[in-house]
Amino acid sequence: MKKPILKKPIFFLWCAVCVLNVFLLSSCTKIVKCNSDELKASSWVGETAGKTAVTLEFFEDNTAQLTISGDADNSCKIGGVCIADESTLLISDKSMARTISIEYRVYGKKLELSYMGGTLILEKAEPSGQQKTPDETNE
Repeated sequence: MKKPILKKPIFFLWCAVCVLNVFLLSSCTKIVKCNSDELKASSWVGETAGKTAVTLEFFEDNTAQLTISGDADNSCKIGGVCIADESTLLISDKSMARTISIEYRVYGKKLELSYMGGTLILEKAEPSGQQKTPDETNE
């Protein structure tokens, strides 16, 4: 009479190796930054289709500033307290008494911003040293 499969030592050894692999592999995790951390870690620059310069900067005091500038006389700055989750960036601008909600996606060194049906691609700006506060950039 043949031995049942459960009584064979090779089967138990194989099961032990599989269980050990599951425990070892499940304990190996890679820490991945969330999109909002990656978004806020850099400044972003780009241009619209009409060659208007766009910059998005983040500051240490959890504020952000979005600057859209065509020429010296024609620019717009939206800045204030910033809250970001995995796909939405909220900038609360007190001077406009309004909160702007922008959908975003980070693709390595590129950032896709979507607002009211329009899309804009920005790229990571080269690091320029320390992060400033919004007051220092307005001087």
